[in-house]
Amino acid sequence: MYQNLIYNLLKLLTTHSVKIIPNPQRQALKPILKELLYELLTQEQDLLKGLIYEVIEDIAMANAIKEGINSENVSREEIFSLLED
Repeated sequence: MYQNLIYNLLKLLTTHSVKIIPNPQRQALKPILKELLYELLTQEQDLLKGLIYEVIEDIAMANAIKEGINSENVSREEIFSLLED
């Protein structure tokens, strides 16, 4: 029910983009977020676990992409030889 909203809120809270939200809007979001998190913690624990996992996965993927941009290119054969070992 709240999956997309919660996912986006968690993603927002785990990035630096929170700083671009004006303070009055941030203050208005706090009680909504608190109520939402309370409901999740008490009634929708499996959903919350899944959402947190997705956010962590997205952050890890973004970090891997950033790291990979500045690294050397390797051949397809090198990658598969590492995977086979």
